[in-house]
Amino acid sequence: MLTQVQKIGKSLGVIIPNQILEPLKIKAGDRVDILVDDNLLVIRPIHKRPIYMLD
Repeated sequence: MLTQVQKIGKSLGVIIPNQILEPLKIKAGDRVDILVDDNLLVIRPIHKRPIYMLD
């Protein structure tokens, strides 16, 4: 899928289509990890892990 880098304020951004976000369960406001790996831009969702308490 091709898309275009856009200027958003003083930054640059990419609009990610819903057909990519939905299977990953990423919604507006979710946190993601962004990194460069072997010259590729990788965006990984950070899903909250449940907190377990030992009694």
